[in-house]
Amino acid sequence: MIKTMHHLPSDGSKLNVCAYARVSSDRSEAEMSLDNQIDYYTTLILSNPDWEYCGVYADEGISGTSLLNRKQFKIMVDKALKGMIDIILVKSISRFGRNIVDVIGAINKLRTMGVEVYFERENISSLDVTSTIALSMYAQLAESEAISMSQNMTWAIDKRMKAGKYYIPVNEMLGYRYDSEGNLYIVESEAKIIREIFSMYIQGLSLLFIARTMMEKGYKTGIGSSNWNEKTITRILLNEKYVGDCSMHKTFSAKLSARTQVVNRGEKDAYYVKDGHPAIISREIWDEACAIRERRRIQFKHEKGEAKAPFKEESCFGVCAHCGRNYFIKRLKNGNNIRYTLTCSANKATLTCRESESVFVEDLKDIILAQINVIKGDMISFKKELKKAFILDTTAIQQRLDEVNNRINEFKIRIETPSIKIDDAFLALKREILKEIDNLMIEKKALENTLLTQSNNESMIKEILESAEKLSCTDREQKYKFFFKKMIIKSRTDLTFIIGNDDVSKLDLSNLPKLFKGTYKIKVRAQFYTVNFGVFFNA
Repeated sequence: MIKTMHHLPSDGSKLNVCAYARVSSDRSEAEMSLDNQIDYYTTLILSNPDWEYCGVYADEGISGTSLLNRKQFKIMVDKALKGMIDIILVKSISRFGRNIVDVIGAINKLRTMGVEVYFERENISSLDVTSTIALSMYAQLAESEAISMSQNMTWAIDKRMKAGKYYIPVNEMLGYRYDSEGNLYIVESEAKIIREIFSMYIQGLSLLFIARTMMEKGYKTGIGSSNWNEKTITRILLNEKYVGDCSMHKTFSAKLSARTQVVNRGEKDAYYVKDGHPAIISREIWDEACAIRERRRIQFKHEKGEAKAPFKEESCFGVCAHCGRNYFIKRLKNGNNIRYTLTCSANKATLTCRESESVFVEDLKDIILAQINVIKGDMISFKKELKKAFILDTTAIQQRLDEVNNRINEFKIRIETPSIKIDDAFLALKREILKEIDNLMIEKKALENTLLTQSNNESMIKEILESAEKLSCTDREQKYKFFFKKMIIKSRTDLTFIIGNDDVSKLDLSNLPKLFKGTYKIKVRAQFYTVNFGVFFNA
């Protein structure tokens, strides 16, 4: 039975009670089922004569890492702040949210209005003055679990991409569907529209003319609309999937709490699979359409000057050690002499990051080559330091996990096979044991996640060593971002290359220790400087 801290009003009226439920996917297992949660709390509230049923607010298929898109949650909090709700029942803190800032912020706001939030699994009331530390701890664990799951999922997705495995979202796309067995097939009635668009385009017809033709013929777009425009046609002409290819990692989620995708401009590794599925148009038609588009781009000068030079490897590779912003490519012209530099993006419009310094792209190519030579010159030490950075001794963790499992089993035996009659004393003991089991289960999950992370790190070490073998000691134009994830620029003479995790947001960028250090001389405005470089293993 739930025991909240709210007292009945002195006028004899009932307490206004609601519940909040959330599932982050469409899974139908008993524990996570949204319908089960709604039925449970509806029955629970209605069966209490002192409570007035105020509904069950539920968000389905919504992540708990952000309040964004959690419409039911926002409605419930707004009503509570207006005095329409006294108590909010929640299954657990992780259902309430997986972002510690959001969770504690919402609880404090509700607490100031006298609204109680009761977390059933943890047996914690937000009105309990002693609950603040416990709430923070559980909220932190929920957030840590979300981060761990996100990292593991990202790693798994990246592995699938590297293996050339992909899934095409066909719901709003013309020409393709999946059958009941998950096989991709061509929908000929829609494929003929795609072929007609490409055919008209390579004949030299304009995007606007093609769009109007599609409307005149009554064709529907991928979303079922009769309204065609130039953007709709452009998206089709740019979609490599129609030639049987697939470009992966075009976008990514920049932050755990951000559900929106941002364009990948070099921050993440991208993958391209050629002839991976049935093609609707031929390779010849695709190449011809690409050539026409490029000619038109040059003709109408849509490239907006040469400042965005084709430096894909250098783009978004540098990170400012002072402000944490990415570096961008900037063109410098002196008469007929043109050079390109990496410049802190904080200084794009006005000089904001005064401590940052630019790095010439041509110098960077030589410095990277020098760093590669330092590493490949001592691969035995490199492998040793790599393992030291990424692999922890998991013996103690495994021992603690075994202890936790044994204690959980012992507690379960005590409550499942009582040696005395079931009375109030036994029930009180059982409640305490169940609470202890819940605490142990939380610790068990955290330990298992730590071991899983170590397993992922072992795979990462293997990938890094394999990548190192592919690096050339002489090729200045080689791709290197599959190995060096980022470059921290403290000054033009102090560079640190990141190996491992490309997320540097939690690092002290201005004080990174370097390994496999080296020097390289550069010339800037007739003066020579010595660049100090090295690598940092970001586990």
